[in-house]
Amino acid sequence: MADAFGCVVSHCASYVNIRGAHQLPWAIRNSERRAIRVLLLIGSNDNDNDHGNNVLGNEQLAAALDYAGYDSALVLGEGYHNRVHAGHVFPDTLRWMFGSGGDAGGPPPPNEFASFLAGAKL
Repeated sequence: MADAFGCVVSHCASYVNIRGAHQLPWAIRNSERRAIRVLLLIGSNDNDNDHGNNVLGNEQLAAALDYAGYDSALVLGEGYHNRVHAGHVFPDTLRWMFGSGGDAGGPPPPNEFASFLAGAKL
């Protein structure tokens, strides 16, 4: 299934102990690398509950993607567990995901893009 796509956009996802999502960083670090590009967007005020902290879960996933050599970026906005920030930056998300260059078809470097999106006004 993973060979069927090349771009992943994750808006306020919960990579915590819900249905095993907290195990994804380990799986990424210990699996064969695929030619995909990944953008994680999360709000600094996202959920922190008995399942875990969503910001830390996204940071762990971003670290695993970086460790495994993926073309990826983590964008930390100021929002909550909603898609408001993602909606405001969606055109730039598409430009980054489907531009030229990079392993999966987007323009490097992702860190400059992440800095731009994090500063977007809501």
